[in-house]
This record gives sequence, C-alpha cells and structure tokens, in this order.
Amino acid sequence: PERALVNRLVEDKYLYRQSGVLLPYQSAHTKDLFTVKTGTAEHGHNFTQTRVTSKGIQWIAQRYASELML
Repeated sequence: PERALVNRLVEDKYLYRQSGVLLPYQSAHTKDLFTVKTGTAEHGHNFTQTRVTSKGIQWIAQRYASELML
C-alpha cells in the first residue's frame, strides 16, 4: 500500500521525483503537508528526505483512505 500511495501522490501532483528523490510540489509544501529534510550522513554523503507532517497524515487519511484500503 505504501508504493500505491506514493504513486498516487505523484500522479495527483503532490510529489515529484528529481534524480530519484521524492520532493513535494510547492503547493503541498506551503500547505504544510510535507517537509524536506537535508543533511549529511555518517559517511559524508548528502541526503534529501521528504517527510509527511502530522497535518499531512490527517489530509492523506481523509483524501485517500477509502481508495487505498485493501
């Protein structure tokens, strides 16, 4: 179900992939549905990670729960 949800968020233009990294569109980021964390890992490589906020979890539950339940 996680992959189906991610694919649906990409399809509905809330997330997009850039060089293999999932990033939120500005409209979703502005609504505080997602945050983007960047940093440096232990071995010195940089990373970017998109995270769903608590507001985003509530929004996803309302918007997609009925269609993504198996």
